[in-house]
Amino acid sequence: MKRFIAGAAAAVMLLSGCTQVNEDVEMGSEAVYIAPTVQEKRENYPLSLLSAEERAVYDKLIEAVNAYEKQFVAEGLDDFTAKKLFKLMYTQENRIFWVDSRYSFDSVTGTFDLLYRYDPAQTEEMRAVLDLEAGKILADIPEGSDYDRVKYLHDQLILRSSFSLAGDHSHTSYGAIVDGSAQCEGYAFAMSYLCGRAGLDNYVVTGTSAEGDSHAWNKVYADGEWYNVDCTWDDPILKRESKDYIRHDYLFLSDAEIDNISHFIDNSHFSPLPCTATANNYFAKEGLLCSEADQAAELMEKLIAQAAVQKKCDVEIRFSNGTAYNEFVDALFSKGGLKKIIGKLNGTSGADIASAVKSVNDDLLIVHVSLIYEGEQ
Repeated sequence: MKRFIAGAAAAVMLLSGCTQVNEDVEMGSEAVYIAPTVQEKRENYPLSLLSAEERAVYDKLIEAVNAYEKQFVAEGLDDFTAKKLFKLMYTQENRIFWVDSRYSFDSVTGTFDLLYRYDPAQTEEMRAVLDLEAGKILADIPEGSDYDRVKYLHDQLILRSSFSLAGDHSHTSYGAIVDGSAQCEGYAFAMSYLCGRAGLDNYVVTGTSAEGDSHAWNKVYADGEWYNVDCTWDDPILKRESKDYIRHDYLFLSDAEIDNISHFIDNSHFSPLPCTATANNYFAKEGLLCSEADQAAELMEKLIAQAAVQKKCDVEIRFSNGTAYNEFVDALFSKGGLKKIIGKLNGTSGADIASAVKSVNDDLLIVHVSLIYEGEQ
């Protein structure tokens, strides 16, 4: 029986692969191609779980996709395994962005019918540009800890991209890195591709949000532990747009902080490795984690003062307990605490802050304040 399968179109994409760039592509006088590193060839965790028989079929499926074959036959394959192998190919091969998420599989004949987004010539040109732009990002990656390297890639991806359902390549790493327009899978696949190029072990996981919408994010191995990283949700759609806005709510989170709260993982084809560490959480690492409301008020004033000197717009803090968080939010926003801080700084240091916009994350107990300076809209 032949049936149509939508291969996780709204929450999945691709990872690894080391193919040669088309040297004939015209990329301008400043173009410098940086080849994928050896580290990118390391196998990611989900693929390591395949049996020898499954891996043989998987490798042939990759060959078929690289060759743009419209049909691929794997006799004796059942529907469940066919879906698993296709989904793994679509989500874990970080430079295969030209295959469509839609496919059909005939379990009687073992035949996949495959669809492609672009023709081979267009794909080669796009791969060259993707590698070039990724190389520009990676050229400035810090040489410090894995924490520093992952944070850098997270921040650079968010600065380059905006969430959009309408982009021509929004489902792909190309959309996020080159076009600057992506859906959640575009962010996840781009982050996976960049981490792979940097030698950081990672893989993509998919599932849904609390509202039931399809979603994709990353598991990244940093400084000896696995963490969740969600670049999409750290690049929110704001009423007041700011090209420099980055938040870090979902950078280096444990499973306990998001599983079955905001992120509902699909483990039908593999069970992800547990993420239990908290040492690299952004707020803890940066000294932005508070346990008391008074402590948070002092820190918030200090952060706003520092931001005003540099004319930066955004500050953020997190709480280790809900009682202090609720007390602080009430004091800062309902009882005029933020206005007092801004008034004090304007009066004593000429901070020139006209107003501020609040943003809170009740799930993770995080408070953001975006500053608006005089003369800004």
